[in-house]
Amino acid sequence: MNDNKGLTMRVAAITVNNLFGVFDHSIELNAEDRITIIYGPNGFGKTFTLTLVDELLNPSCESYQAISGIPFGNLAVSFDDGRFLSLEKNDTGEAVELRFKLSSQHGLVESFVYDNEPSTLDREPEWLDTLKQSIYVRFIHTERIKPLTADSWRDFNAAMRSFAAEDSEKVVLYADIINNRFMHKDVSVTKEEGLVISTVDGRKLPPEFLSSGEQHVLYLYFELLFNIGPDSLILIDEPELSLHILWQQEFLKDLGRILALADFDILIATHSPQIIHDRWDLAVELKGPDA
Repeated sequence: MNDNKGLTMRVAAITVNNLFGVFDHSIELNAEDRITIIYGPNGFGKTFTLTLVDELLNPSCESYQAISGIPFGNLAVSFDDGRFLSLEKNDTGEAVELRFKLSSQHGLVESFVYDNEPSTLDREPEWLDTLKQSIYVRFIHTERIKPLTADSWRDFNAAMRSFAAEDSEKVVLYADIINNRFMHKDVSVTKEEGLVISTVDGRKLPPEFLSSGEQHVLYLYFELLFNIGPDSLILIDEPELSLHILWQQEFLKDLGRILALADFDILIATHSPQIIHDRWDLAVELKGPDA
């Protein structure tokens, strides 16, 4: 499990300008519900907006090569403590320069220039590293969720046995959500066996007999309940993949139950109105330049 104790800073808003030389997007995160959804036509930069935020704030990103390759002008992330971090990209065609600025309500606090040379990272200032360490960002690419194998199932169940031994509320919630999604199957979690999936006649069902949508749900909800600490920012791209329409309509309700036990923020990019369902109050439309 990821331990994020002591991380107290939250992202309040995200702005990206001149994305692909065309789009200006402004996204204010829902602080109370802690779920924000961005939607819009293909090509408007939903996935690339999430990628920019991940690459800017995630300390595990070893370089800024991904950011350097995305055509945009400026990215700004505002935090709930009143500060904001901006990133300005200057691409001359021959070289890329990234200018980082940390500002507060009183003006510029710190700055740093990355000139697209690996050696520059050795000079990354302490203030920027400290800021990245103060907020945990996790990008969940649902299209990259791999089918369960014998090895991954063994690791998965070892973790489930450990969580079950703690008699956690999260284990109870996890089993309840999965049981509400799986049809004609029964799911239970014990400290002796971990996650057990059974047919209606009581036979244990190996994971390879689950559909891609069922495996998708097992993985995604496990990550959200057990691998993410409080006050994290979770980026989820296209959660509707492999999910039946009815499962899509229940997705935000599931997230609400999870967030009642785990306090973090979620930013979702989707093409599916079924994911949004009846919660358009959480949605931000990414519009074109003529809107």
